[in-house]
Order: sequence, then C-alpha cells, then structure tokens
Amino acid sequence: MRGQRGGRRGGRGRPQNELQDIKKRLSKLADDVLGGDVEKSRGAITSQILNVYLRALDLELKTREQLELIGRLEALERALEAPGDRSPKWSA
Repeated sequence: MRGQRGGRRGGRGRPQNELQDIKKRLSKLADDVLGGDVEKSRGAITSQILNVYLRALDLELKTREQLELIGRLEALERALEAPGDRSPKWSA
C-alpha cells in the first residue's frame, strides 16, 4: 500500500504526467526536425526551452519531497517529546 500512495503524496503524480507530455513533445520535435518540417535552429531553441521546463519540474519535485520529509520529521520529533509512556511499542 505504501508504494501505491507514494506517487500521489505531495502532488507527485502531476510531474509524472508533465514528464510524459514533454517526452512526447521532444520526440515529435525530433521527428519534425529530422523530417525537415521544423528548422534546426527552431528545434534547438525549443528543446532548450523544454529542458529549462524539465529542470523546473525537477526542482519543484525535490522541494515538495523535502517539505514532506520536514513535516514527517517534525511529527516524529513532537511524538518523541510528548509526555507519556516512553516504552518502545515493539518487542524483540
């Protein structure tokens, strides 16, 4: 179950869809440049723009993951600092 939730937590499902879209666009762009439908210079600029977009998606994902981890760490710290039974909840 944990693996199934992983892609949806913190909005991580959306970047996956955007990545698939960019891959399709880059593939079509490559085909169009090689087929002569798009000038090489326009294809180069377009691919550079899409690369910047990919970097922004990567940064967005890393930021979300870090924020999620910080939240989880803070929750663990609060749980450890809470008064009450401090005995371990597991047994050997």
